[in-house]
Amino acid sequence: MKKLFCVCTCLVFALSRCPTSSAVPHYRFLWPCGYKSRVVRSFAPPAKKWLAGHRGVDLACGRKIFAPAAGTVYFSGNIAGKYVISIKHSEYLRTTYEPVRSDLKKGQSVKKGQFIGTLMPGHHDALHWGALVGRDRYINPLQFLFGPIRLKPL
Repeated sequence: MKKLFCVCTCLVFALSRCPTSSAVPHYRFLWPCGYKSRVVRSFAPPAKKWLAGHRGVDLACGRKIFAPAAGTVYFSGNIAGKYVISIKHSEYLRTTYEPVRSDLKKGQSVKKGQFIGTLMPGHHDALHWGALVGRDRYINPLQFLFGPIRLKPL
């Protein structure tokens, strides 16, 4: 019994140190296209982090892209021939947008709804929108459009 208690205590402590959805801001994001957009390709995470998968969603939208929530520009530039901008919303949460060309610089603050860049041709003429928790855990960014789920008592 004492052994089981020790194992459970260690497990609870370890899980409390991991970035989880509780470490992610609990507020509602805006659509990055400025309006509700059609999902062209859904989130399909790989079985293992090094395998192929689709670590975000592709949205059919216009050329103007907006910050879905306040944050700080984490990266803005070119990666492997694609324009990318990444916004850090909290200690654990970053969102990425490609192919989006932006004049914003690393470290600049952005407000919710602020214009962040222009969608460039490529990537099936859709915006690729990703969300990253911690260093390498991709999650579906669409979950932030609807705010936190709250259960009401019966």
